[in-house]
Amino acid sequence: LLATTQMNEEAALDESQMTLSEQAMHKTMTGKLQRHIRKMNDEEKITLFRQLKSNLHELATNVFGRYVLVLLLKTNIIAIVDALISYFDKRIMDLITHKNGLLLCQNLIDLKFKDVRLRRSLKRIDRSLKELMADEIAPSVILIYANQLPSSDLEDFVEFLATKVRKRRALDRLLAIAPALEAAGAAPMSEDDI
Repeated sequence: LLATTQMNEEAALDESQMTLSEQAMHKTMTGKLQRHIRKMNDEEKITLFRQLKSNLHELATNVFGRYVLVLLLKTNIIAIVDALISYFDKRIMDLITHKNGLLLCQNLIDLKFKDVRLRRSLKRIDRSLKELMADEIAPSVILIYANQLPSSDLEDFVEFLATKVRKRRALDRLLAIAPALEAAGAAPMSEDDI
């Protein structure tokens, strides 16, 4: 008990010597901030976000930090939502393949899917499906993304996936017979021929 009291006093002393940003990050990592966010007014949340903004990547990839960002997203404060979507836009591929970043992506898609900027960012998923499907973590984000699509877009998305699979299988078949073609004296194919 004495050791715990002493550690708490040391933590309080350390926290008083921290900058506001360091205090906010410390409270995030100890779980204290998550409890207080619900009681804050919008102005306090904006001030908090400004303090945390320089640490977005650390927050987005930390289990406690991600929860703080999700709570801030749920407030629908335009300045915060804009900054988080902008951050997401720049780092989507890194976040989708990170265990905790993935969870932030899932929450962001669930909460803000109708936002045009986010949908534009998510189009990068379409272009990187092959790499993402090979990743251990990313396919769950792809499923959440597909689940949010309206039926007309979902049809296009499924057709896109099917086309990619057909093209890949055709290329694999062509590559499998390439040595036989070369041995038979056929001219090598250019990328355009393929």
